[in-house]
Amino acid sequence: MAEHESNIHDYPWLLEELDIDVNALGAVMLPVKFREGYLERGYASGMLHEDDLVTDPDKFWIKGDVTDNAHVTLLYGLLEPGTEPAQAERIHRLLADWRPPTWLPITGFEAFPPPDNATVPYACIVARIGDRGGILAEAHGRLEYLPHVNTYPEWKLHATIAYVQPHAAERWLAYLERGPRAVEVPDVPLNLGSDRPKGRNAVAAPAD
Repeated sequence: MAEHESNIHDYPWLLEELDIDVNALGAVMLPVKFREGYLERGYASGMLHEDDLVTDPDKFWIKGDVTDNAHVTLLYGLLEPGTEPAQAERIHRLLADWRPPTWLPITGFEAFPPPDNATVPYACIVARIGDRGGILAEAHGRLEYLPHVNTYPEWKLHATIAYVQPHAAERWLAYLERGPRAVEVPDVPLNLGSDRPKGRNAVAAPAD
């Protein structure tokens, strides 16, 4: 599993002083699709086990196999979520002439560790995604004009596959390394967080 990387959860005092609820931060996500039967063949072969999967009732995003809602996050950390009509309009205007590719390469697989404050142990199994021609980086750069906080120091292109027991991570990675090396980008709207809990953070008023 990848080593711990410094992130905003390491500084709870900062979140408290700035009154930031990480769970209420907004995201802009590009839906993607893994190949049909991506994990089912692993379960059938015995390399993957359904009891490997981890869910956390207190964390809405940790729910075992998440390939049905697969996406690449273009930006996470918006102080005003994209579910707010005015923010949604800003996002659409920023990306009005932007078009994603129809597919993206998978460049490898990785197991992300949970933050140190996690109450349920897990490994986050992800596909590392390549950026064809810098198209996703262009969208990320435009979205950064919106008020946001970075929860990690580096934007890493990835699509989460599953949350699994830590001891199962290497087995999952070994299986996935033998599988497909691309994801489809379906012709559907961006996901602005409709599946996220309601809430918002304070957004500082612009200076006069």
